[in-house]
Amino acid sequence: QQKMREEKEKEKEKEKEKEKEKEKEKERKKETKHRQQEAEEVARQAKAVLVESVPTTEPPQQASDAESLPKWPVFADESAEKEKEEKEREKELRATAAQHTAETEELAHMRKDLQDGKWLIKHGKRGSPHERLVWWDPETAALHWGKNKKDDGNFMPVAEMTEVVMGQTTDVLKKSGKQKNAHLYLSVMGLARSLDVECASEEERDLVMRMFDALRQGLLKRP
Repeated sequence: QQKMREEKEKEKEKEKEKEKEKEKEKERKKETKHRQQEAEEVARQAKAVLVESVPTTEPPQQASDAESLPKWPVFADESAEKEKEEKEREKELRATAAQHTAETEELAHMRKDLQDGKWLIKHGKRGSPHERLVWWDPETAALHWGKNKKDDGNFMPVAEMTEVVMGQTTDVLKKSGKQKNAHLYLSVMGLARSLDVECASEEERDLVMRMFDALRQGLLKRP
């Protein structure tokens, strides 16, 4: 009996040992699981920090056409283009003003010269060519010619001037003039008659032609 009791006691001790081993095994598994969870949490946090600190390589989201258009560069280009256009416009205005000033000064000189009178060779239907003073009188609004300003019986109203032509074109010049001097001839054509003159040079011819034509167009009237 004593032996049986000892064996039972041993069996109980073994059972207790087994229970203790089981409890220890549970604790070890529990501890292992806990540590594994902690490790996973640390790994997850580390991954999150890494993702935030490293720039993404994914392509950016496609913007709409309106959003993708550059804003400031376009504005800068338009501003530069507008500034360029303004400068070109200002340049044109200055050139126009300068041209207008030059034309105004030229017309002023023409007005004075024609009022003072120009000595030209006049060709007529009768007689030989002769030197005559040709001038414009604003009071009578007519182009006069004669030996002097007191001899003003011959004239052509500016309103009757139709054109100014160069060369040996009229019947008077064809009869009175010479072919070799044709490049020096001018004719002021009127409704009832013509004034046919000969200039001393081509330069004078060009000047007188501009003066007569400006008078015909009414450009010599004072503004």
